[in-house]
Amino acid sequence: MRFLLLTLALAAACASETKDPARLRVAVWSGDTPIRERATLKSGAEINLAVEPVPACHVYVIHRGPGDEFNVLFPESGASSQLEGARTVLEGNLDEKTGLESLHVIASREPLSELEQAIRSGAKSAIIAAVSEVRQRYEKVTVVAARPAPIGGLVRSPPEALEYTFADVLCRTYAVDHR
Repeated sequence: MRFLLLTLALAAACASETKDPARLRVAVWSGDTPIRERATLKSGAEINLAVEPVPACHVYVIHRGPGDEFNVLFPESGASSQLEGARTVLEGNLDEKTGLESLHVIASREPLSELEQAIRSGAKSAIIAAVSEVRQRYEKVTVVAARPAPIGGLVRSPPEALEYTFADVLCRTYAVDHR
C-alpha cells in the first residue's frame, strides 16, 4: 500500500510540473501571398512578418541579408525580448541588394541568455554564433504541431498565419531568394 501511495504521489508531482505547450503564431507574407518556408521575390516586393505568442514568450527575430548582413528586428535595442500579444515585426519592401535572405524566428518560454548577450553586444559574429547554436540545438526537435490560425489585434492582418505548438524553444527560418 505504501508503494502504491508513493507511486501515486510521484505521478501527481510529475504531472503538476509538466507545462502546457506554448504556441507561437507566425505570419510572413508579401502582398496577399503567405510565405511558408521559401519564396522568390523581386527587389521592391513588399515583405511583412507578424508574431503572436500564447502565452507571453521571449521572442527573437533576426534578419540575415545578402553579404552576411545581420539585423535584429526584435527585440529592439535595449528592449525586453518578452512579448505578450500580437506584434508586426517587419513591414517594408525589399531593397536593391539581391541574394539569399533569411528571417530567423525564435521563441522561448525562458530568456535565451547567450542569444540575449550576443544581441546586447551588437557583435555580428556573436549573433551569428548564438543563432546557429540555438538552431542546432532546437530546430528539429521542438515543433509539436503546426496549423493555420489567425493573428488578432493587428491593424493590418496577414492573409494567414501558422500556429506552432512547442514545449520550450521554437526555431523557424524563412528563406527569400531576392532577385
